[in-house]
Amino acid sequence: MLAAVLTSFCWIYTPAFNSIVIEALPKEKRGTGYSLVNLITRVSTTPSPLIAGFLFTRYGVVGTSRIAYGLVSVAFLIAGILRFRLEEETDKPEVTAKAVFSSLSSAKEFSEGINVWKEVPKSLTALFSMELLYLLPNIMFNTILTLYLVNDLGINELQLSRLGAFIGVTMIIFAIPVGKIIDKYGRIKPILICFLLILVTIPVLLLDVTFTQILLVTPIIGLVNVVYYSATQALWADLIPEDKRGRILGSQNFFGLIVVAIGSVAGGLLYDQVSHQLPILIYWFINAPCFIITWRYIKEPDKSEEVMEE
Repeated sequence: MLAAVLTSFCWIYTPAFNSIVIEALPKEKRGTGYSLVNLITRVSTTPSPLIAGFLFTRYGVVGTSRIAYGLVSVAFLIAGILRFRLEEETDKPEVTAKAVFSSLSSAKEFSEGINVWKEVPKSLTALFSMELLYLLPNIMFNTILTLYLVNDLGINELQLSRLGAFIGVTMIIFAIPVGKIIDKYGRIKPILICFLLILVTIPVLLLDVTFTQILLVTPIIGLVNVVYYSATQALWADLIPEDKRGRILGSQNFFGLIVVAIGSVAGGLLYDQVSHQLPILIYWFINAPCFIITWRYIKEPDKSEEVMEE
């Protein structure tokens, strides 16, 4: 538990890192840019499930976990050293440790992180609301998915590692084409298609399906992950006012992590105490209101200029 708390505290860098990514991507290429980020991540992580499956056969759950924690620690250390090479062109004062801890203990900074949503385009507020609504059941679903696949559908550990690798491969294949489509046709339509694909695909998990049948729907899951991430991140980048970027991304991260915590606990409790399928059903159901919010209240950036002026 202590390790988990310390790890979560380290995610404090996320808003700043996301701001750097936004500033680095040309507006007309943001869909492709975020798809490339996803592609690079997937290329490096796709072999991981297969390696984990191999180690599991040799060392079991505990032994494999210890090896994985060691590798992750080394990788994070290297990533941290590389980030010292990041440069930023800015006339703002350098951040000090004293300023960071002062901000963490300041009630004013906390209230500004909440009140900032009164100063943003309505489309951005709608996007934020939709993401939180979608995130809660999505976390519930992901929390119990491995348990459900293994305990309820009879998927063994090695088959599970192959599913993970296959999803990674499909995401690599889709990354570049999806990014180009998002840049050409906009962000909203791809997001709407994601919700429709989930509504069609998720019920398959409620049936008595085989490993092969699950494998057949895996490309759809990979496509949804690529499209949703790339389109929503590009939309965030389009809609966030530059002078409020840090506060908005920080607030997004703050409320998002609260929802993640609630969803993780709720998913486990529902699986253990109520029904193994209930978290899946909730995730399936929530896509309908998310579709409606996106369709009715979130506008493409070029249609939001009037709202942004307000």
